[in-house]
Amino acid sequence: MTQEIAKKGCAVIVGVGPGLGRSLALRFAKGGYHVALVSRSKTSTEPVAKEILTTHKNIKTLCLSVNTQEEDIKKAHKEIQTELGDVEVLCYNASTAHNGIKKKKGFNKKSITEVTQEEMMNAFNVSCVGAAIWSKVVVPAMIQNQKGTILFTG
Repeated sequence: MTQEIAKKGCAVIVGVGPGLGRSLALRFAKGGYHVALVSRSKTSTEPVAKEILTTHKNIKTLCLSVNTQEEDIKKAHKEIQTELGDVEVLCYNASTAHNGIKKKKGFNKKSITEVTQEEMMNAFNVSCVGAAIWSKVVVPAMIQNQKGTILFTG
């Protein structure tokens, strides 16, 4: 068995849970990236980190609990750079889940006639504003390094 070493920089997965976020994190680890796992709660990220570490011994992981406030994102980014290196890939997979919303085929759905303005604003804040702030924070180093990729999913 050959020893695995991170061949690339760091991939940041924002919105890690048991579905797509987990799959993305595992794939980037397999591809040789150290992986920063970000969600609102470390209870979502820690099982994924353990799974990565059992399969990819020399890949580093970092679990972070972060909201969509710019100062918190900047602080998280600084910790990621210190612990894992420059961000080469940002995969923004964050979304909102509201209590009381009916689930269909794995996605939270609610009729437009039932959704509240507060729920709309929260979804916009997480899905759009959070994505823009994370991009704003990681892009300067990507430009300086002349490499980087940002993916939006979810």
